Amino acid sequence: MEWTDQELVIEAGREMGSRNGVFLTLQLDTRRALALLGMLQLALRHPQATNQAAKSMEALAKTIEAGLGRLGPATAELCARGWKPEHDVDAQGEPAKSRRTESSTLH
Repeated sequence: MEWTDQELVIEAGREMGSRNGVFLTLQLDTRRALALLGMLQLALRHPQATNQAAKSMEALAKTIEAGLGRLGPATAELCARGWKPEHDVDAQGEPAKSRRTESSTLH
């Protein structure tokens, strides 16, 4: 079926709403969990990430952070630093130049 963008959003909302209470289980190895956490932390720093979806993603990120943090104190600290732009590094592990200096408005 061909949907317009608006029709698609409305229909998907109906589908998901009719299955309230259905949960998806996601299993990740620790490296993928850390990568997902990092991406969520980065996305949540966006200045417009203040709506209910952002709050839900922050809760997910905090759950991942807590799970990884149980591996040990170094992992817990690594996860905690992901919320702080001053700890950003580039792909080579060098300090990253952040375009935004303040932390997410959710923190």
